[in-house]
Amino acid sequence: MNKSELPYQIEKTLLRLLKKASYDSSFRKLCLSDPRLAFRQCSNVDLPEGMNIKFVEENQSIQKEDHMLVFTLPAFDEGQLDDEELDSITGCSIAIAQSAVTCID
Repeated sequence: MNKSELPYQIEKTLLRLLKKASYDSSFRKLCLSDPRLAFRQCSNVDLPEGMNIKFVEENQSIQKEDHMLVFTLPAFDEGQLDDEELDSITGCSIAIAQSAVTCID
């Protein structure tokens, strides 16, 4: 992959990650405890050196940290079907819910 594709790959991975965190409780815990590993599990790409991410629950306070992208995890839905289950029923994909993003310099 060339450098021009990296931002697209990161965005795509983050959307996949946020969606998975909305229905997989063990993965959600991984996002909170080791965000780099959670990112790696959703992609074949490591986060670039110097790029830091953090995931927080909806009502969690955010401490200022240098060069940190902070993402609020979507609400957890235990009854939500994953993509494969939904596709087998409807033949279409799930739309990814928006998530709050805070950039801290």
